[in-house]
Amino acid sequence: MAADTISMTKLKQLFLLHQNGESQRNIAKVIGISKNTVKKYIRLAKLKGNEVQDLVQQEDYEQEKLFAEPGIESRDRERDLEPFYPYLDKVLKDT
Repeated sequence: MAADTISMTKLKQLFLLHQNGESQRNIAKVIGISKNTVKKYIRLAKLKGNEVQDLVQQEDYEQEKLFAEPGIESRDRERDLEPFYPYLDKVLKDT
């Protein structure tokens, strides 16, 4: 599966079109991304408790902080914790 990250310019355009009542299908067609990517970012915005009007007005760096994929450090940290998963699973089942 390919990463569905998009540029902040396209992201701002996505939210602007969504705010104007465009369908997800039309947004995907206009921007040139998949409909699933449109759904993903609209869902993420709602989950993070952001209003679309606010997202349209944000600077690119502010949007990037909100929607950037986890970095290498996050993946390394998760990989370091993997050996502890069986133990944690056992402890949690016992409680």
